[in-house]
Amino acid sequence: VPHGQIPATLGIVMQNVGTAVAAYRAVRFGEPLISRVTTVVGEALQTQRNIDVLIGTPISHVLAEHGFSPEECARLIIGGPMMGYAMNRSDVPVVKTTNCILVPSHAEMPAAPPAQPCIRCGLCAEACPASLLPQQLFWFAQSEDVDKLQSHNLFDCIECGACSFACPSNIPLVQYYRASKGMIKKLEEDKLKSDRSRERFELRQERIAKAEADKEAKRLARKQAAEEAKKKLAEQKASDSSIATTPSQEPTATPAANNDPAAQLKKLERAHSSASSRVERAQEQLQTAQSEGDSARIESLRARLKQAEQKLSEATEKLAQHTQGDATAAPVSAIKEKVALSPKAQRDKTIATLKQRIATAESKLAEAKAAGSATVDALQNGVDKLKAKLADAETEINESSNDNNGNDTGADAATLSAADAAIAKAQAKAAAMASMSDEEKAQTNLAALKARLEKAKARLAKAEEENSDHIDAFRAGVEKLEIKLSEAQA
Repeated sequence: VPHGQIPATLGIVMQNVGTAVAAYRAVRFGEPLISRVTTVVGEALQTQRNIDVLIGTPISHVLAEHGFSPEECARLIIGGPMMGYAMNRSDVPVVKTTNCILVPSHAEMPAAPPAQPCIRCGLCAEACPASLLPQQLFWFAQSEDVDKLQSHNLFDCIECGACSFACPSNIPLVQYYRASKGMIKKLEEDKLKSDRSRERFELRQERIAKAEADKEAKRLARKQAAEEAKKKLAEQKASDSSIATTPSQEPTATPAANNDPAAQLKKLERAHSSASSRVERAQEQLQTAQSEGDSARIESLRARLKQAEQKLSEATEKLAQHTQGDATAAPVSAIKEKVALSPKAQRDKTIATLKQRIATAESKLAEAKAAGSATVDALQNGVDKLKAKLADAETEINESSNDNNGNDTGADAATLSAADAAIAKAQAKAAAMASMSDEEKAQTNLAALKARLEKAKARLAKAEEENSDHIDAFRAGVEKLEIKLSEAQA
């Protein structure tokens, strides 16, 4: 048999008698291997014979059936006298490879004398049926020289025990070879595991590098697309400006998409619908988190809801400004309509508006209480504030009804003069805004927001000093103005 191979590689299968019989019965009769013919022999037994024993039978039971005497037994050996191995306990089962149980007496197999140093007699090499060098293998096994053991074909050893039996120094050579084989197999398994671990690590590093490269490629592609879009936008603006400054250019050549009111209206309506949907989703998620008691998500969802409401208010404001048309027409027409009313009609209209606002606020307050929302206190403050305004308006109209001394004409004249002044002021402001550039308009808006924020902070400080009931409403107004100011600054 060549080194590193088995007889099967030469087309030969070697079987003992027991295995051949078991194979025949399995193929011919379909019988499973449930028993084994075992030799039970030794002078420590009263009966020595061959038995057909069931697989799984405890060896202690087999020994008891043969008159086992533990005091006379030198050692219990499973297998033959050359290749068998000693057992330190007898409560193990019979297996399919248990072909012999040796129970020798002390006289039959005395204790092995202590091992002596090797005298290099060479008897082990003469006794080896595999033509190995047991003496060299012994030295390499003692020094755990794995390379030398493998180069001297340690695994060609069939562990027959002839070298140990022939050794005059009583060296247990076979035990050294078995231990060295186990050590080499363990090292090979560890090496295989480390190779697999290294391969997995290298593959993981390749995957990470590939993912990073893909991410970088996508980032560069997005950057390039953004630069191209910016370049196209700059070219389009340049072409638009050249078209506007060319007298011979037809008006119809300008892009209609940016100047079409219907298209702008649809765009604003889509933005408003999207903002409304985001507000609804944020409210549903906040209610779910509150019902589940997830405090970690509630704060983030409240912030998200507040941001969504801010976006919705901005979309609503833009949509309202677009539907109103000219920015100056709405305030002027509103002022003129208000001037056309008498003082009593104006007060009646104010009271009706306040009552409508109170009803709306109370319905919102009821919904917030039913949902257990955190805005109940703020809504309650708003309702109280509107009721206070309504009470003041009713008191004013009662006082004016008691005073009928002909002062309505003077009041009307004063109202008309104030209205004319307001109209003139609004028209002047609109004309000034029309002559401003986009940057100047943004700066003006920013300055106005800063002024409003300062006033709101002053009102909040005054309310805190007076311990007013409307502190929460003032604080909410300050926060809203701060958000608008930060957006304008951005």
